[in-house]
Amino acid sequence: MGELEREYVWFRPMMDTIAQRLLESVSWGLKMRLYTGAGLSILDLLSDLYMIYTYETKGQRETAVSLAVMVGLCLLLQLWVVYTNTRRGPKLTMLKEMLIVLSGTAPGIHAMRVANGKEQDEHAAVGCEMTLTLTRVFELA
Repeated sequence: MGELEREYVWFRPMMDTIAQRLLESVSWGLKMRLYTGAGLSILDLLSDLYMIYTYETKGQRETAVSLAVMVGLCLLLQLWVVYTNTRRGPKLTMLKEMLIVLSGTAPGIHAMRVANGKEQDEHAAVGCEMTLTLTRVFELA
């Protein structure tokens, strides 16, 4: 492969483009991207919690508090999305969705719903894809 790449400089970009288009067109490519992103989000939350603990035990209380505020704000924004999306439906559904957010598994659950093609619930304000997008935006912000 190295010889082919040296002789034909266009070979690697062409193969990368073919692989990317193939992953975009097959359902397992979508699922792989969704689940990878969800896994990274969950690992990010776990690492944030670990760092809060580490900062607190090392005596860096201000840093621990600032990180805890950022994580708490992200969770509050996700809870707000759940509330606005489920407020017209059964309260049990809202409670279940809020518990999913508070448990930290929301990225995985939302990714699974999108990957499986779940339709928008009857009482929901927005669909699964928009919910996933909003929660990811809040995580990044």
